[in-house]
Amino acid sequence: MKKPAFRTVLLAVAALSSEASSQDSVTVTATTAPQAWIAPDDAFSIVVRGGGRGPGKYAIVIGSFDATALFTSHNDTLSWRPTGIGLPAGEHELVVYLVDDEHHWERIGATPLRVRNRAGFEKAVVQPAMALASRGQVASGEQPAQETSPMLGNVTMVASLQSTHVRQGWSFRSQSNFAGASNREETLRFAERQQRAPKVDLADYLISAEHGPTNVSLGHVSFGQQRHLVNAFASRGASASVRLGDRSTFSLAALNGSTIVGFSNLTGLSQSQHRIAGGSLGFEALPSRPGALRVEATAVDGTVLPQSGFNRGAITDAETSVGTGMRLQVSDPGLPVRIDAGFSRSKSDYLPDSTLSAGAPLTGVKHVARNARYLDLTADVLRGAMLAHRLPVSVSMVVRTERVDPLYRSVAAGVRPDVSSRAIELQGMLGPVAIQGSLSQLRDNLGHIASILSTRTDASSFAVDLPLATIARQGAWLPSVSIAVQRTRQAGDSIPPNSGFAATHVPDQFNAVGTVALQWNAPRWNARFQFNTSDQDNRQAGRENADLWNATRLFSLGLTPLERISLMLEYGVDGSRNTELGQESNTRRWAANLQAQPFATSTVSATYARTANSEQPTASAAHNDDLRVEWQQRLMFVRFPGSTTAPQAFMRYARNGASSSGPAVDPFRQQNWSLTTGLTLPIH
Repeated sequence: MKKPAFRTVLLAVAALSSEASSQDSVTVTATTAPQAWIAPDDAFSIVVRGGGRGPGKYAIVIGSFDATALFTSHNDTLSWRPTGIGLPAGEHELVVYLVDDEHHWERIGATPLRVRNRAGFEKAVVQPAMALASRGQVASGEQPAQETSPMLGNVTMVASLQSTHVRQGWSFRSQSNFAGASNREETLRFAERQQRAPKVDLADYLISAEHGPTNVSLGHVSFGQQRHLVNAFASRGASASVRLGDRSTFSLAALNGSTIVGFSNLTGLSQSQHRIAGGSLGFEALPSRPGALRVEATAVDGTVLPQSGFNRGAITDAETSVGTGMRLQVSDPGLPVRIDAGFSRSKSDYLPDSTLSAGAPLTGVKHVARNARYLDLTADVLRGAMLAHRLPVSVSMVVRTERVDPLYRSVAAGVRPDVSSRAIELQGMLGPVAIQGSLSQLRDNLGHIASILSTRTDASSFAVDLPLATIARQGAWLPSVSIAVQRTRQAGDSIPPNSGFAATHVPDQFNAVGTVALQWNAPRWNARFQFNTSDQDNRQAGRENADLWNATRLFSLGLTPLERISLMLEYGVDGSRNTELGQESNTRRWAANLQAQPFATSTVSATYARTANSEQPTASAAHNDDLRVEWQQRLMFVRFPGSTTAPQAFMRYARNGASSSGPAVDPFRQQNWSLTTGLTLPIH
């Protein structure tokens, strides 16, 4: 028979003022240490001390559960003995009442009670969720009529499972997400596996365990804060970190070489030739101000096969790299200067790839170790200054410099090698007026190899925001004005000797972009006018006329006549000119969007857009009309157990018409429409 524990239970002593007639202090105490957790069938006692007890009996309530009958009383000691009814799991308040002969209840004291569940966890929460969406086309039409594929419906599923378990200082958390579709073409891995793609698949998951300063994770994790070596590389794998005192943090990670989904390769570590592993050690010089002065060292060893991520295609090589890096951060809000600097050294080699070589022996390209470095310095030139004793003024400056050596490569970071850049940025506030400006330079061919074309890029930008309504204090009729200008010059230095290049191969191009925008805001309406122009001036020998010019004018008006009705109107004109080909194009676009909520559970939206385009000298014209009307209805009368969101149904009507004409093209006109319905069922 289990002996009374008298070792596990209740929190610290809670002293409450008694309302008894004696008015003396009454204290309810537990027989165990503060912060203790007990099992549902542990025995414990509580003792009532202090004050003169009036006539009556004690009553005990745990949470909302009257547990008086399960306690035995001996003078002022109340004892709980294990019975077939266990204590309720969780954190509760145990309250002691004094009940007199007339059944008047008087609260005399309380103490916290913490009870683990039957499995021994102090906290156990499992939260599943699922949403099913059904979409299908119920009718459609096309003019002129054409043979079309049969209309298909589709059911999609998004599900998740989250859990949290806590026991004796350990915290276990998990999260997983799943996706499914009845049409295989819409499944998660169709681009990768085509007809072999599963209809229900694992999108991502993460399982983590934490105890004190230690954290271990398995699933979709990320690693690295070194810009040129490994910078937030995310994939499926495992990671672990531990805090070493209050100053240092040590972490390790091993991840798959590319992004993956699905139930295969569940850990992400099954391919040793397609894996990135690394570790980092961070040191906080000022632990009371994290980030004020931090130094971090990182090492990475990675090998990747010619595999791209599941959702994108790319031409890749099999390669490996080994590298180390250091990062310095000075980011104390109290200092006028903030620094982010890093240095990386990496050695990478291309590996034999039978897919590329087709079985033929190829001479490998071996890389020696190369370096990359950067420095970002931010300084508050003026902070908290006042102009004429009433206008706040602030000016900050950012200086950036970066160099990546030729042939530098890290498989865990996408870095462009053989470039150096420097830039300076200024940001200022003069009262409500904001001003920004920047200058930057970039060049390549850092090794000054004579047979390689060297290119320089110079760029500058300027922007100012003028809130005239705020400045003049005259109301909404004055707009906020934004002006921005960007200029870029990219040109080759000279013709490389013995390269086979001619003057016509050396690039020389100047680009300029300018934008002016006016914005009005009022309680029931808003308006915007924007003018944008871009000019591409090609100065390359033999291509001086290969210039492009474009101008865009856009006006929009938003109205909210009622709380549940909003209307947006847009009108835009685009003009472009290709000097080399002697072509001009003009496009006009009208659009309107209506959003209405006739009932609390209903939403109606309608969008109409018409585009007209004309081109010269071909004298061709094209028109396009697009109309979409949709009704969304929340089904409040349908509820699933545990769900906090109501199902939603929709019906969407879409119509599109297109036509073209001109002396050089055959007249064309087509119109089609469709009616689609759908239902979303959230299940929690």
